[in-house]
Amino acid sequence: MSLTPSGLPAVQDEEKTMALVAHLCIFIPMAPVIGPGILYLVKKDTSPFIAYHALQAALFQLGFIAFSVITYVVGMVLVSILSVVTFGLGSICGLFLCFIPLPIFAAIPYALKAKNGEWAGYPLIGGIGMPAGMS
Repeated sequence: MSLTPSGLPAVQDEEKTMALVAHLCIFIPMAPVIGPGILYLVKKDTSPFIAYHALQAALFQLGFIAFSVITYVVGMVLVSILSVVTFGLGSICGLFLCFIPLPIFAAIPYALKAKNGEWAGYPLIGGIGMPAGMS
């Protein structure tokens, strides 16, 4: 069995595919957090690669859900204030607060990196879940 420079076993094709699935769970309704969470719990002791990518995907989705809720509440308050101040014309500004599917655009490149066997993590999450000894 070949080892990576960090001393961990080489990443197998099955592990790469499961890490890919963890990132692409975003396309399954009600599974963006649950899918990677289940993968993490099942594989955390047997595959550090799958556990890392599943944890990264789950944390990114949880963070984006929290961001979306806060943005929605603030946006609705601002649209309401604009509507009152401008006698209803401010509600047109609500059209510009459309949801942009950022997680989908972010998940695809990281899914491809996982499929290539890279230990790439989402920008704001960093190395959370990285096995000990890796930088």
